[in-house]
Amino acid sequence: MDDPKAKDTSGEKRHCCEQCGKSFRHKRTLKWHHKHHTGTNLLCCPLCAKKFNAESQLTIHMRVHNGERQFTCDRCEKRFKSKWELQRHELVHSRERPFTCDLCEKRFKSKVELQRHALIHSGDRPFTCDLCEKRFKSKWELQRHALVHSVERPFTCNLCEKRFKLKGDLQRHALVHSRERPFTCDLCEKRFKSKVELQ
Repeated sequence: MDDPKAKDTSGEKRHCCEQCGKSFRHKRTLKWHHKHHTGTNLLCCPLCAKKFNAESQLTIHMRVHNGERQFTCDRCEKRFKSKWELQRHELVHSRERPFTCDLCEKRFKSKVELQRHALIHSGDRPFTCDLCEKRFKSKWELQRHALVHSVERPFTCNLCEKRFKLKGDLQRHALVHSRERPFTCDLCEKRFKSKVELQ
C-alpha cells in the first residue's frame, strides 16, 4: 500500500488505511475506521446486524428501520432521516458551487461530486466485479453493476406494484405518481420531475 501519510492534491496530510486504501484527513478518524477491520468495540444493529463505531451512528441508522424522518426542508417540505441528508438535499435549492476541480475548473455543489468527477481525470477504476472482472470508478457503480447479474427486484411501488432492482429507481418512478418536481434549472428556474427531463 502507499505511504499511510500520503498527501492529496491540496497539500493536506492524509491518513490512509493500509487494509483497504481509504484515506482520512485526521488520524483519529483513521483509528475509528480501523475498528471496522478489527471488529473491536463495534455497536450492532439489533434488526439487521450492521455494525457502527458510535452510538450516534447507530441511532441515525435505526431510522432506516422505523421510517422516522424528523428533519424537514424549509423550501420544499421534503423530510429526511438525518441532518446530514437534509444539508446535502438543500444543495438542490442552491446555486452555490463552492468545490472546484483543480484540473479543469469545473465547479460542484458538494465535495463528493468533486471527488467523483476527479476520477474522470485519473482514469482509475479500483473496483472490480467478482463475476465478470469489469472495473468501475466507484463502489456505488460496482454495486449498481452487480444487479446485472441478479434477477431480484426487491423494491416495489405501493401504488402500481411495479418492481425495481434499485431503491433509487423506485424513488424516481414514484415521481410518476407525484406532483413533486425536485430538479430546478439553474438558468430559468423551471422545475422537472427527473434529472433526464432537466437536461
